[in-house]
Amino acid sequence: MTLQYVYQEKKFSVTVRWTDESQRSVIYQEIICQLQQLYGVEYCSFLEIARQLDQKVDNLYQQIHTYSNEHKAISYNPAYRRVLLQSYASIADYIEENIGADTGEVSIVVKELFLQILDKLKELVEVYLADHTYQSKYRSRRRNYEQEVEAMEEIQSPLDFESVILQMTDIARMLEQLTESQRSRLVKHIFLGYTLQEIANQEGVSNQSVSASITAALKKLRSILEK
Repeated sequence: MTLQYVYQEKKFSVTVRWTDESQRSVIYQEIICQLQQLYGVEYCSFLEIARQLDQKVDNLYQQIHTYSNEHKAISYNPAYRRVLLQSYASIADYIEENIGADTGEVSIVVKELFLQILDKLKELVEVYLADHTYQSKYRSRRRNYEQEVEAMEEIQSPLDFESVILQMTDIARMLEQLTESQRSRLVKHIFLGYTLQEIANQEGVSNQSVSASITAALKKLRSILEK
């Protein structure tokens, strides 16, 4: 990931990894290591802060992973939403507590880069929660519909069948607006029930790459729906 920042009144960029080979977060530590290589040991004092932040990011990822697995079996739980948001808030609070009040040039550069990662995490959480809330409501409506059909013990009428076909056509048209990679990963994850890690293993890419692709796809679909 490429980040932009200002140092000594000039604009620079730095490229960092989100995760290491074991899929553990290293994004904040990468930022400090890159700054240290560029500007010297004065950035070393932030390395422990970066380690703590990466641990909090891992915890956030774990919350999302747990939420994703449970969400397939149980109804949407607002209490779990609060837990997920608290995990995100702990990252923001830790940044503010440790470098928020420091006005030195070194701290300003670190905070600027750290907050860019925080913004990306916020977008990930918001998109994820919005998508799963919608899916949960949809599943609930679907269960109610199936129960009503079973109670009536009637064969679906041609009019109902036509309505289903039209809905399927609308979904297909929306999916056509995505890139081939986004469409494939979204279908596997949302409709076929594959986990992010399973998709990543199939395609030989990182879990983070799959997550970012699906997040972008969902964001684009929502923008289409809102038009």
